[in-house]
Amino acid sequence: MNENTKTANDLVAKLDYPFGFEFISANPSPSLSNNVWDLEGLVPGKELEISVTGRMIDVFDGEEKIFHVFSGPEKKGDKGELGVTFNSLAHSLLIKKPFIETKLFVNNEYKKEYSVASKSSITGIVYWTNNLDSEVKDLEITAKFSGNIFNPKNVDLKEGFFDSKTNTIIWDKNTNEGYASVLPKGKGASTFTITPGSLFALNGDLLLDPTLDVQISLKGKQVEAGNILKNLDVIENKKIKIISDVTLLGKSAYAGGPFKNTGPYPSIPEKETTYTITFGLANTINNISKAKMITTLPARVTYKNLVSPNNEKVTFNEDTRELVWDIGNIAREAGLKGNKKEVAIQVSYTPSLSEVGLNPTLVNKSILTGYDDFANVEVKAEKGVLTMGSNIKEE
Repeated sequence: MNENTKTANDLVAKLDYPFGFEFISANPSPSLSNNVWDLEGLVPGKELEISVTGRMIDVFDGEEKIFHVFSGPEKKGDKGELGVTFNSLAHSLLIKKPFIETKLFVNNEYKKEYSVASKSSITGIVYWTNNLDSEVKDLEITAKFSGNIFNPKNVDLKEGFFDSKTNTIIWDKNTNEGYASVLPKGKGASTFTITPGSLFALNGDLLLDPTLDVQISLKGKQVEAGNILKNLDVIENKKIKIISDVTLLGKSAYAGGPFKNTGPYPSIPEKETTYTITFGLANTINNISKAKMITTLPARVTYKNLVSPNNEKVTFNEDTRELVWDIGNIAREAGLKGNKKEVAIQVSYTPSLSEVGLNPTLVNKSILTGYDDFANVEVKAEKGVLTMGSNIKEE
């Protein structure tokens, strides 16, 4: 092979984006993630142009943002990382406010992505500001909706017009006369409320990755010298994800379950009786990771060190009385459609004469925590105290 036609082997280019940069697309497409390109096949003297498209969010006027690009051989066994840096380049950009600035707040928060409970309403407020030193005429704001949990019947407006054919809300001079002419530095807000649709598809299955997408578009005309009108366009995209419904179940029982319980039932004073405590889980639409249930046993409840299934990670601390079920992952639809996720333990209690007629607590309030991998939020569920289920009787 001629020396001048040798190709680059294992060479990659890596682009580090500054905080606030939202990647949209690139040409050619990255070979890994959204910022690594394989340079294999690049010969000496040949140029490769990489074009990246994105937008800056959560940034301020006058803020400097720096993009870093590196090239070199890929580190063995570590995809996307450079073993040696042959070349590097830094390029800085100065942030300048758009002519017309928009921000979509969802339930009083401004973020790139939002997460909401499945049964909660979604209140969106589109705040806009004319950053120009001249007026803007014929201001028009639209909010276009898509996604598998969007239901056009669940749109509620106090002003504006909802076009159900295009799933778009329109705010303009026909719905608000103030939008006909917006003065320099003028500002305002447009509001909508949406309730998520059903989490079930037409075939009865739970939806996968339930999402509501909102595209905010803002149009207007700037009056320039000579009364020439210049069109202005601003677009902002937001994603609203639905949080999985996780339920913690619990019950105490004397009969049934994986253990044979002993002692009188109903309990009688000064006689030990064992009980089976069963904890179960129900989860709907998203995978839950890092799940853990924590509870405590009252002082006079004895933990019998029996767990079923025996491969479940349950620990009990005698000093703190804390019982922990280290669950790990909870798959979507766990506990539904016969797909059980539960654990049982055995405890005992010896009543006192002073407790006749009472129904003592065997397990205090239990709290489940975990992380919704799709909605990117922590989840929590609780179960109240568990009692014997019957009053203590006299012997």
